[in-house]
Amino acid sequence: MPSIQETNSQLLQMIDRSFNRSEENLGKFGLNKHGVVIFDQSMVGSDDYCRLVIHLSELGMDGARLENRNVKTSEVEMHVKRMGSQENNKSTQRKGLLQNWFGGWFGQGNTDNQECPQSGVVKQPQTGYAYKGARPKTQLQKDHSVNDKAGAVMQPLPVASVEAEAPQIPWVSHIDCRSSGGIVRDSIYIDQTIKRSERLVITRTPGVGGAGSVGYDLAVNNPGHKIGIMVSANSGLPAGDIGHVVLGHKIKSFDHYLNNGGQEENLVANWALTAFPASPDKQKELIRSTIMDQWGMEDMSNNTDSVKTKQGIDYVKTTSAEKYGEAWVVGNAKLSALQRQSPSNKNCIIDSSKTFDASLIFGAGINASNNGTPTGTMQRTRNVKATTDYKFFCEAVKNVIRVKLDAGIAEGVTVFAIDLTSCGIYSGHHKHLFNRQYMSLLQAVLDERVGPQGEHRWEFIHDAVVADRL
Repeated sequence: MPSIQETNSQLLQMIDRSFNRSEENLGKFGLNKHGVVIFDQSMVGSDDYCRLVIHLSELGMDGARLENRNVKTSEVEMHVKRMGSQENNKSTQRKGLLQNWFGGWFGQGNTDNQECPQSGVVKQPQTGYAYKGARPKTQLQKDHSVNDKAGAVMQPLPVASVEAEAPQIPWVSHIDCRSSGGIVRDSIYIDQTIKRSERLVITRTPGVGGAGSVGYDLAVNNPGHKIGIMVSANSGLPAGDIGHVVLGHKIKSFDHYLNNGGQEENLVANWALTAFPASPDKQKELIRSTIMDQWGMEDMSNNTDSVKTKQGIDYVKTTSAEKYGEAWVVGNAKLSALQRQSPSNKNCIIDSSKTFDASLIFGAGINASNNGTPTGTMQRTRNVKATTDYKFFCEAVKNVIRVKLDAGIAEGVTVFAIDLTSCGIYSGHHKHLFNRQYMSLLQAVLDERVGPQGEHRWEFIHDAVVADRL
């Protein structure tokens, strides 16, 4: 579980990203059952807010005012910063009292009185809340799908235990441009600074094993810039086939996916193997506790043909290209370049001497493939209209490219390794034509005017290439 300092740092980060924070009531924020800060009114339940109230009251804030939602985020920001300064002066670390509350009292539907496992002291919440147990993540997603409120939704997910190999906590933010993309983009670009004056002309850059190696080269050649790697995601199953491994449907090593599967599997395997090179259990937990519950089929078993998704979209029947306007950004991901196993063995392995930090930007392109089985996510997300309507297919791809670029820029990314969205198996019968036209389509998205003064999207990007695979 996160320490007090880590929770406070997350809270300050979320407050800083939220809009008009001095005017917002604290009720838009909360702590999920894993002790991770979440933001967005449509996602934060009473249990989440209860945890945050208790956390802040333990830091010395007025519990009654917090309970009555009479505290502005600016007050919390000032108080938490002041507490941080005091902690730095004392050079103290958290000793575990609230840690045990998060792991026990917060993690279960217990009564108001709960014995602290270490001290034996019976503690009570400092507010009038009676804890009722956390709502499951699936329910949170379902609520969001029903409301379908577009907005820059900053939504950190549960994270894996922070160990020596992964000193930074991964967080996940969600950008939704499905119904009000223009409004969301205006809010993203209003305060952005220009990164270049010369038009960015996109090129394809190959790297050993794909985007990991390309991303490493971008990091080396652009010191001081934040790297973003766009991921061709599976709208029905986060992490693609690795999702089946995480869910227990398949037994395979993450190393297998460095050389087998699509770009999403390759990058997710790279991320997990770099973070926890010698621990398959921790690799799976990293994926499970970050992206696994964020999107995908409501029923992820492999024995149903249900098309219901946590995004609230029937990807099979939708005729709206705007439905492909969501992205999820994993921050603080650590990745590696890949290398050949040997001169005679062309399989790729992690090059642990070449690691770098990046944001992974997940967004699912439209699927026009006839492959797969009725119970597989390929057929459960195959869009009927896209199989015959090439113009619609292209417009949907442009939407997901837009939102992935915008999501990265919103998170401070200035250098992109762009994916080949829907250029592979998802392109179906369009594959040859679409692959010939993809670079022109991407360039058109970069040339769009999105800034407050009519600036092009490329003006907010320092550098970008399309990452290809050697």
